Amino acid sequence: MNQKAKEKHGIFRKVTFKLTLLHLILFTTTSLIIFILIHLSLTSALRARTDRSLRDERREFESLYVKHGLKELQSEFTNEARSNGSGAWFYALLSPDHKILASSDLNPWKGIDLKPGFINTFHEGEEFFKTRRHPGSEHKVRILYKVFKGGNILQVGHSLRDNDEILEEVERILGYGFVAILMLGTLLGWLISRRAMSGVERVTEIATHIDRSELSRRVPAGSEGQEIEDLARAFNSMLDRIQSLVRDLKEVTNNVAHDLRSPLTRIRGMAENVLLAPTDPSEFRETAGMIIEECDQLLGMINTMLAIAQVDSGLSHLSKTTLDMREIIQELVDLFKPAAEDKGISVRSLLPSRPMKVLGDRAALQRALANLLDNAIKFSGRGDTVQVTLLRENSWLVIELRDTGMGINEKDLPHIFDRFYRGDQSRSKAGNGLGLSLALSLIQTHGGDIKVTSTIGKGSTFRIYLPHTPA
Repeated sequence: MNQKAKEKHGIFRKVTFKLTLLHLILFTTTSLIIFILIHLSLTSALRARTDRSLRDERREFESLYVKHGLKELQSEFTNEARSNGSGAWFYALLSPDHKILASSDLNPWKGIDLKPGFINTFHEGEEFFKTRRHPGSEHKVRILYKVFKGGNILQVGHSLRDNDEILEEVERILGYGFVAILMLGTLLGWLISRRAMSGVERVTEIATHIDRSELSRRVPAGSEGQEIEDLARAFNSMLDRIQSLVRDLKEVTNNVAHDLRSPLTRIRGMAENVLLAPTDPSEFRETAGMIIEECDQLLGMINTMLAIAQVDSGLSHLSKTTLDMREIIQELVDLFKPAAEDKGISVRSLLPSRPMKVLGDRAALQRALANLLDNAIKFSGRGDTVQVTLLRENSWLVIELRDTGMGINEKDLPHIFDRFYRGDQSRSKAGNGLGLSLALSLIQTHGGDIKVTSTIGKGSTFRIYLPHTPA
């Protein structure tokens, strides 16, 4: 398929073309329905007007016949036909055996059967209308039949020529109007579609020109409508997230490279020293132990990174059951208490007497709380206190972990949950800056969150929020 054929074929796939076609179909269908209704309404109105005229004529003749007889009726037939036009109206009075007793000039009405068989079914005083063909004309005839007392039958006929001419003129006007509406509908549909899709085109233009070096570009605001504005905002928000992810990825890459380079450099240095040093077996064993320790730290960091990635991506399969948070907290306090007391740090818990249930994965919650408790002990000193409190606030269980340690700088607080982030005061401590990030990911996977407040020199308070599960 050549380029021109592709472009031509592509036009029919454009939303603008489809919307224009849809507008055209709607305009056409609506116009046809309206025009048909107008035509039917006008036809009905003209028919009603003709019937009223026929009935008026019939009343006049019936009154004249009753008062003055057949002779005056014949005269009136002649005068009325001459006055209204013998080709437009005809009048006839038939006897019960269908003989013409009186009539207007019937020469223009040759072909009209004045004695149809259905008049035999009429009863005295009955009146009704019939539309019949006129063989000598292209226009039909509307005829009123009325059975007088005694069985004589009055026929008043009127050509529908005037009605047909009015309808033809109206149909011509409606035809012109229909063509104009089609043209106007096509134009309006195209303009509306173009305007509606202009916002999408702006988004498309930005999207096609964005690459790694142009992530700062954004879709400008427009006035196409709420839906397009929402699309532009959503697209810009997506770009903000992508830009933030790319920036975070660069930072994580740099941090990973730094954190991997340092232990690898130490391992390489230790290995070189052993190679260059005297071949003392004890030195080999000591160096091997240090290398194993460094490798364990590397493996721990890598495993933590993988755990965070699995939790954030939803690939981590958590086995959630109903748990009593009192048991989990007390177990962790009992586990960390001996090591903390060796450093002169007091660790205690303040737990309610009744069960405090959550729906969660025991291992994941234990790991998250263990990271936070370990972090609190790490940044506390001799004589400090770490207290874990469990309470309920509305539909949330709140685990409050308060320490009286060194605290966190205000500038570091917004970043402490970022991967590999380590504040100035934590650089002298062992760690890789992943513990808090993993804890937050695990808590958020359970539908919760972590908030922190801190004051330098007075300590920090971490509040873990988890959805409460009724017992």
